[in-house]
Amino acid sequence: ENERVFKYYKQTIDDFMRFYEFKPQVIACDLHPNFLSSIYAVELASRYKIKNIKVQHHYAHLISAMAENRLFDQKAIGVIFDGTGLGLDNTIWGGEFLIGDLKGFERLGHFKYFKLPGGDIATRQTVRPAVSLLLNFMEKKDIKKIFKYRKIDFIIEMIEKNINSPLTSSSGRIFDAVSAILGICYQSTYEAQAPMMLESLAEEFKGTGMVYKYEIQKNEKNIYEVNIVPVIKEIINDLKKHEKKYIAFSFHKTIAFIILDMVKLLYEKTKIKNVVLSGGVFQNAVLLTLALNLLKKNKFNVLLHKNLSPNDSCIAFGQAVYAALNI
Repeated sequence: ENERVFKYYKQTIDDFMRFYEFKPQVIACDLHPNFLSSIYAVELASRYKIKNIKVQHHYAHLISAMAENRLFDQKAIGVIFDGTGLGLDNTIWGGEFLIGDLKGFERLGHFKYFKLPGGDIATRQTVRPAVSLLLNFMEKKDIKKIFKYRKIDFIIEMIEKNINSPLTSSSGRIFDAVSAILGICYQSTYEAQAPMMLESLAEEFKGTGMVYKYEIQKNEKNIYEVNIVPVIKEIINDLKKHEKKYIAFSFHKTIAFIILDMVKLLYEKTKIKNVVLSGGVFQNAVLLTLALNLLKKNKFNVLLHKNLSPNDSCIAFGQAVYAALNI
C-alpha cells in the first residue's frame, strides 16, 4: 500500500538479480490482482516472457507449513485462519478448512459468509463486522444500545442495502467483532490490535470456561459451513451474567472446539491425519494452545511453523515452493 515500500521492494528485486547474476524463470504472486506485488509480477513476467503463477493466499499458507515440515509426498488438512485473502469465488476468505498437497488443494469448509460493510475499512473499525453479525438476530434499537456512543445507522444501512459490503468468511473479523461487542476495542490503530486485546483478556481467566453453541452444516455445494451466529448470541446473553474475561476465554475455547469438530469431519471424509495450523490468527497463544491440545488428544499429527511466522511473512515461501514444483 505504501509507495516508498513498493519502490524499495522493486529495487531489492533488481539488486538480487544483478548481484546473483540471474534472470527469473518463473514468477509467483498472490491471486489478488490489485496487490502492487501482483501487478509487478505480471509486469516482470511480460518483460522476461516467462510464466506467472498466481497462488491462492490460504493455499500458500498451507504449502508453506507443509514444506517447512518436509511434508512433500502426503496430503494435509489445512486450518487457515487470518483476516483477509482473495478466494477463488472472489469473496474475502479467512476462516478456511482445506485439504491439499504441494500440487493443489480443495476447500471443504469455511466460516459461513457474512457481510463486511466498508470492505477494507472494516479491518480497522471493529464495530462494522460486529453489527453485521448482530443483525442476524437482534433488533436495530438493541444493537444501538450495545454501541450507544457509536454512530451505526449508516453501517446498518450499508448492510441492508448491500452498499460496499462484500462477503467474507474471515475468522479475523469474527475476533474483531467479539472484541467490539465486549467493549474492548472499537478501533484498531495497528494490525490485529482488537484480537490481541481479546487474547490478553482471555489469558487473565483461570477457570475452564464453556463452549458456546455453534452450527456446522453442508451447503448446496457440499461444503461444510460453520455458523458463528449462535456463538455471538450466547455471548450477548453472557454479558449480563459473566465477567468479560470469562466470555473472552470461552470464545477462544469455542473456536478451538470448532477446529476439532471440523477436522474430525474432514478426517471422516478423507482419512487424512496431518493437520496444518497457519494464518495470522494462530499467533494467538491462547487459541493455538487450546486447539493444539485438543487435536493431539484426538491423535492428529499437527504441523506448525517452526522457523517462519504463521502470519503473512510465510506466504512468499509457499508461493515459491508451489512455483518451483509446478513450472
